[in-house]
Amino acid sequence: VAPERFHVGVDPLYHQERNNNIASQITYNVGPTQVGVWTCDSKTSLLVPSLPKRTFVYILEGVLFVSDFDTGHARRCVTGDTVMIPAGWNGHIDIIEPVKKLYVTAE
Repeated sequence: VAPERFHVGVDPLYHQERNNNIASQITYNVGPTQVGVWTCDSKTSLLVPSLPKRTFVYILEGVLFVSDFDTGHARRCVTGDTVMIPAGWNGHIDIIEPVKKLYVTAE
């Protein structure tokens, strides 16, 4: 992936933002728990250096790959899949087709 396609340090799970075809809308934010919807409408790679909270993800639509730097494992995720990502996870997320996901974070 070309370097300009990586969004180094962008943490799409914890910010309300719209840039580089990425949007995140937080719908619930109380104490250590946060719930929201995240979308990305273009082929993009996101570098996640260390996820601060464990995160549950449900893919509402689209296709993406989640790759773990520590283990070398990668998982293809499609509409209807669920993923639990532990706190401290290091890796990257490759958006293959436009993605919309529901996420829940907790400490």
